[in-house]
Amino acid sequence: MVKIHPGLSLWRSILAEQIQKAQQDLGFDTVFLDVTLNTGNLHNSLVEGMTTSEGMNRLIHEIGRLGTGLVVGGEGLNETTFSGVSFGQVHLFRGGPSDLDDLARTGGCALNDFLFGKITRTFGYNGLGGRDEQEQLRMRVHEEHGAIPTITVRTADEVTNPNSAVRRFLEMARG
Repeated sequence: MVKIHPGLSLWRSILAEQIQKAQQDLGFDTVFLDVTLNTGNLHNSLVEGMTTSEGMNRLIHEIGRLGTGLVVGGEGLNETTFSGVSFGQVHLFRGGPSDLDDLARTGGCALNDFLFGKITRTFGYNGLGGRDEQEQLRMRVHEEHGAIPTITVRTADEVTNPNSAVRRFLEMARG
Protein backbone atom coordinates (compact mmCIF):
# COMPACT_ATOMS: atom_id res chain seq x y z
CA MET A 1 0.00 0.00 0.00
CA VAL A 2 1.24 3.42 -0.90
CA LYS A 3 -0.15 6.54 0.69
CA ILE A 4 0.19 9.52 -1.61
CA HIS A 5 -0.68 13.03 -0.47
CA PRO A 6 -4.09 13.66 -2.08
CA GLY A 7 -3.20 17.30 -2.68
CA LEU A 8 -1.07 16.11 -5.60
CA SER A 9 -3.16 16.80 -8.70
CA LEU A 10 -1.16 14.32 -10.79
CA TRP A 11 -2.15 11.51 -8.40
CA ARG A 12 -5.81 12.56 -8.37
CA SER A 13 -5.93 12.71 -12.16
CA ILE A 14 -4.26 9.29 -12.61
CA LEU A 15 -6.64 7.69 -10.11
CA ALA A 16 -9.68 9.39 -11.64
CA GLU A 17 -8.64 8.33 -15.14
CA GLN A 18 -8.26 4.69 -14.09
CA ILE A 19 -11.58 4.66 -12.22
CA GLN A 20 -13.33 6.26 -15.19
CA LYS A 21 -11.88 3.66 -17.60
CA ALA A 22 -13.02 0.84 -15.31
CA GLN A 23 -16.46 2.43 -14.94
CA GLN A 24 -16.86 2.69 -18.70
CA ASP A 25 -15.75 -0.94 -19.18
CA LEU A 26 -17.80 -2.39 -16.33
CA GLY A 27 -20.73 0.00 -16.00
CA PHE A 28 -20.71 0.33 -12.21
CA ASP A 29 -22.27 3.29 -10.44
CA THR A 30 -20.52 2.97 -7.08
CA VAL A 31 -16.85 3.08 -6.12
CA PHE A 32 -15.11 2.48 -2.80
CA LEU A 33 -12.00 4.53 -2.03
CA ASP A 34 -9.83 2.82 0.54
CA VAL A 35 -7.87 4.74 3.18
CA THR A 36 -9.88 7.97 2.94
CA LEU A 37 -9.59 8.24 6.72
CA ASN A 38 -5.90 9.18 6.54
CA THR A 39 -6.20 12.93 6.65
CA GLY A 40 -3.49 13.65 9.20
CA ASN A 41 -1.29 16.50 8.03
CA LEU A 42 2.24 15.15 8.37
CA HIS A 43 4.58 17.92 9.52
CA ASN A 44 2.02 20.55 8.38
CA SER A 45 2.94 19.78 4.79
CA LEU A 46 1.18 21.41 1.89
CA VAL A 47 1.16 19.91 -1.58
CA GLU A 48 0.00 22.27 -4.28
CA GLY A 49 -1.24 24.53 -1.50
CA MET A 50 -3.43 21.85 0.14
CA THR A 51 -3.33 19.96 3.40
CA THR A 52 -4.04 16.23 3.24
CA SER A 53 -7.58 16.92 4.48
CA GLU A 54 -8.22 19.43 1.72
CA GLY A 55 -6.70 17.07 -0.85
CA MET A 56 -8.78 14.11 0.34
CA ASN A 57 -11.94 16.19 0.19
CA ARG A 58 -11.07 17.27 -3.36
CA LEU A 59 -10.21 13.68 -4.39
CA ILE A 60 -13.50 12.29 -3.08
CA HIS A 61 -15.55 14.97 -4.83
CA GLU A 62 -13.63 14.66 -8.11
CA ILE A 63 -14.24 10.89 -8.15
CA GLY A 64 -17.92 11.47 -7.40
CA ARG A 65 -18.26 13.70 -10.46
CA LEU A 66 -16.85 11.13 -12.92
CA GLY A 67 -19.09 10.14 -15.81
CA THR A 68 -22.69 10.86 -14.95
CA GLY A 69 -21.77 10.77 -11.26
CA LEU A 70 -20.62 7.96 -9.02
CA VAL A 71 -21.76 7.01 -5.56
CA VAL A 72 -18.59 7.10 -3.45
CA GLY A 73 -17.88 5.04 -0.36
CA GLY A 74 -14.78 5.47 1.75
CA GLU A 75 -12.89 3.99 4.64
CA GLY A 76 -13.49 6.02 7.74
CA LEU A 77 -15.82 8.89 8.38
CA ASN A 78 -15.02 12.32 9.68
CA GLU A 79 -15.83 15.97 9.15
CA THR A 80 -13.54 16.04 6.09
CA THR A 81 -14.89 13.06 4.20
CA PHE A 82 -18.59 12.89 5.09
CA SER A 83 -19.83 15.44 2.55
CA GLY A 84 -18.51 13.44 -0.41
CA VAL A 85 -19.15 9.84 0.61
CA SER A 86 -22.53 8.14 0.68
CA PHE A 87 -21.16 5.20 2.69
CA GLY A 88 -18.40 5.27 5.29
CA GLN A 89 -16.70 2.12 6.54
CA VAL A 90 -16.13 2.77 10.23
CA HIS A 91 -13.70 1.18 12.63
CA LEU A 92 -14.37 0.44 16.26
CA PHE A 93 -11.93 0.64 19.11
CA ARG A 94 -9.76 -2.47 18.74
CA GLY A 95 -9.02 -4.19 22.01
CA GLY A 96 -8.47 -7.65 23.30
CA PRO A 97 -10.86 -9.80 25.32
CA SER A 98 -9.94 -7.88 28.47
CA ASP A 99 -11.27 -4.68 26.85
CA LEU A 100 -14.84 -5.91 26.31
CA ASP A 101 -16.21 -3.61 29.02
CA ASP A 102 -14.63 -0.57 27.33
CA LEU A 103 -15.99 -1.63 23.93
CA ALA A 104 -19.46 -2.24 25.39
CA ARG A 105 -19.36 1.23 26.95
CA THR A 106 -18.98 2.80 23.47
CA GLY A 107 -22.35 1.46 22.31
CA GLY A 108 -25.63 3.30 22.58
CA CYS A 109 -24.29 6.64 21.36
CA ALA A 110 -24.79 6.97 17.62
CA LEU A 111 -22.68 10.13 17.31
CA ASN A 112 -21.60 9.60 13.68
CA ASP A 113 -25.21 8.91 12.76
CA PHE A 114 -26.33 12.05 14.60
CA LEU A 115 -23.67 14.25 12.97
CA PHE A 116 -23.47 12.79 9.47
CA GLY A 117 -26.34 10.30 9.12
CA LYS A 118 -28.51 12.41 6.82
CA ILE A 119 -25.66 12.52 4.30
CA THR A 120 -23.55 9.40 4.91
CA ARG A 121 -24.51 5.91 6.11
CA THR A 122 -21.92 3.95 8.01
CA PHE A 123 -21.15 0.25 7.79
CA GLY A 124 -18.81 -2.00 9.73
CA TYR A 125 -15.22 -2.93 9.14
CA ASN A 126 -13.97 -6.37 10.16
CA GLY A 127 -14.27 -8.83 13.01
CA LEU A 128 -18.04 -8.92 12.55
CA GLY A 129 -18.65 -12.64 12.15
CA GLY A 130 -20.21 -13.36 15.54
CA ARG A 131 -17.65 -16.12 16.17
CA ASP A 132 -17.02 -15.15 19.78
CA GLU A 133 -18.20 -12.74 22.47
CA GLN A 134 -16.05 -9.87 21.19
CA GLU A 135 -17.27 -10.18 17.58
CA GLN A 136 -20.88 -10.38 18.76
CA LEU A 137 -20.32 -7.27 20.85
CA ARG A 138 -18.71 -5.47 17.90
CA MET A 139 -21.77 -6.29 15.75
CA ARG A 140 -24.10 -4.97 18.47
CA VAL A 141 -22.10 -1.76 18.97
CA HIS A 142 -22.10 -1.05 15.22
CA GLU A 143 -25.86 -1.53 15.21
CA GLU A 144 -26.25 0.79 18.22
CA HIS A 145 -24.18 3.39 16.35
CA GLY A 146 -26.68 3.35 13.49
CA ALA A 147 -24.40 1.50 11.07
CA ILE A 148 -25.77 -0.69 8.30
CA PRO A 149 -25.65 -4.21 9.76
CA THR A 150 -22.47 -5.82 8.51
CA ILE A 151 -21.15 -9.37 8.65
CA THR A 152 -17.68 -10.56 7.73
CA VAL A 153 -17.58 -14.24 6.93
CA ARG A 154 -14.75 -16.45 5.73
CA THR A 155 -16.74 -19.19 4.04
CA ALA A 156 -20.09 -19.74 2.32
CA ASP A 157 -20.93 -22.20 5.09
CA GLU A 158 -20.98 -19.30 7.57
CA VAL A 159 -23.92 -17.92 5.56
CA THR A 160 -25.76 -21.18 4.87
CA ASN A 161 -25.25 -22.38 8.47
CA PRO A 162 -24.93 -19.11 10.37
CA ASN A 163 -24.21 -18.66 14.05
CA SER A 164 -26.85 -16.79 16.05
CA ALA A 165 -25.34 -13.32 15.49
CA VAL A 166 -25.04 -13.75 11.72
CA ARG A 167 -28.51 -15.32 11.57
CA ARG A 168 -29.95 -12.28 13.35
CA PHE A 169 -28.39 -9.86 10.83
CA LEU A 170 -29.51 -12.00 7.88
CA GLU A 171 -33.06 -11.97 9.27
CA MET A 172 -32.85 -8.18 9.58
CA ALA A 173 -31.83 -8.00 5.91
CA ARG A 174 -34.85 -10.09 4.92
CA GLY A 175 -37.06 -7.50 6.59
